[in-house]
Amino acid sequence: MTDPNSPATPKPACWFRTATRRRLARRSRCFLATKIAADYLTCVSLKDFHLHRGEKANHGLKSRDVVEAGLGMVDWTSVFEELKALDFDGPASIHCEFETDDDFLTAVRREAAFFLAHRQQAFG
Repeated sequence: MTDPNSPATPKPACWFRTATRRRLARRSRCFLATKIAADYLTCVSLKDFHLHRGEKANHGLKSRDVVEAGLGMVDWTSVFEELKALDFDGPASIHCEFETDDDFLTAVRREAAFFLAHRQQAFG
């Protein structure tokens, strides 16, 4: 039987997705959640979006549109500062789920450059 606290014991792989929508409203609580999960955080997923209020059957409805990074509601400076504070050194998965009028590959390159610039700013 292996000791789970031993440095030789591998950490379990875990996808930890913070709900960015909730981060906007409950920022400190979400960052507390990332600190709690930091030892198991192995990859981060990155995408930006807009939230919209709509209606459905005479009731309010929340919908979101995925947009290019930097055009949405996510405070990426704070996100990368938090990753730096956690000493996160794992991979980031960029989710290019947006629609664009430009050539898609050009938009993907812009998105990657955006995240690399924020990473460089936070991590040096």
